[in-house]
Amino acid sequence: MRKLITADVFKMARIIRKANAKEEIKTIFSQISEAKKDKKRNIDDVQREAGMEFIAFLVESCGNEEVEKALYELLAGVAEKTTDEIKTQSIDATINLVKQIAKENDLQNFFSVALKSM
Repeated sequence: MRKLITADVFKMARIIRKANAKEEIKTIFSQISEAKKDKKRNIDDVQREAGMEFIAFLVESCGNEEVEKALYELLAGVAEKTTDEIKTQSIDATINLVKQIAKENDLQNFFSVALKSM
């Protein structure tokens, strides 16, 4: 698996636009930013919750075939696999891939740049 690159930002911007997800993503990352300021909250729990919200939103957005195709292409590129491999792998493998991408990259910055490029 490779790190996220500049081209991925623009792919994600197109996915965000097609999925009409701009406000949803802003809300999710706003929750994380607020939690970082609140010393009483466990940031790991908030990030895990936000990540699950985002995954659920992506799954719902894949009801749009264009979003689904674009997401397969993005994940395939990052995973260095074919889109068919991504399509046919288990859901657990896909969720683990998304978690690994999140762990190895600064997703808050990535989405911030993607939102600004829209």
